[in-house]
Amino acid sequence: AMSGRSAVRLNPADREPGLAFLGTQNGRQRATRQQGASAQWVGVRADHGVVNSGRWAFCVWNESGGNLRVGWSCADSSIKLGTDPWGFGYGGTATKSHAGQFTKYGQTYGQG
Repeated sequence: AMSGRSAVRLNPADREPGLAFLGTQNGRQRATRQQGASAQWVGVRADHGVVNSGRWAFCVWNESGGNLRVGWSCADSSIKLGTDPWGFGYGGTATKSHAGQFTKYGQTYGQG
């Protein structure tokens, strides 16, 4: 947790249908795509944003080992990260995405 500030959490009011929250374990909020969800991908945003300038980072654990895309977006962007000009994503298949362009970049990642 951040000293003197509230922790960043997944925002249940800003998510796609088909995303299920699994509670908190060891201080980590857990979520997954629901069984039978019609969408192959489901997204959720955090309840804090980044403004002004500086360097920013976040940490994500992929406990299931499923394919996962993380990144940054504006509040008005598509929740499908990296598919419009207002979001940037990086996926476990070593693919970066922005404005609907998907390009191989970096190395793959999985569970952990």
